[in-house]
Amino acid sequence: MFISRLVLSACMLAFVFICSCSKDESTTGTNTFTSGMVAVVDGTTWTGTRPVALMTNGMLTIQSFQNGENLQIGMLSVPSVGTFTLGGNSTTTGTITNTASQKVWSTTLSGSGTLTISKLTSTEIEGTFSFTAPPYLGNTATNTREVKEGKFALKFL
Repeated sequence: MFISRLVLSACMLAFVFICSCSKDESTTGTNTFTSGMVAVVDGTTWTGTRPVALMTNGMLTIQSFQNGENLQIGMLSVPSVGTFTLGGNSTTTGTITNTASQKVWSTTLSGSGTLTISKLTSTEIEGTFSFTAPPYLGNTATNTREVKEGKFALKFL
């Protein structure tokens, strides 16, 4: 179980750094949420750009960017719609990565939260999320990040 979580974390972090190399920060959506990814991060409204949903070998990755930060939800396997625990001993994680400072906050080993998948088809996924993420091992981040009121509605790539 621990190895699976480490593999999931390593895959998610690699994906984050690969995808964060692009500088295109064009926005999507309007004031009414119909698609994309939004949240309140540390008390500030966060509207993601370039939202992505991937399902690869049963592993789910949902992520988006804003001002040099990547917000990502990862799940080792998606059984169906429902509510799932983020963090601790689960295989579902919430992560924030600041691409400029290389700081990472994650629920992987500690932290807590929930992911609710309300719609799941072969072509799209919708739901909500919230989590509290402490600094991830081995980086210089010291504060804990709080993500609330997260929503996503995305088509799979």
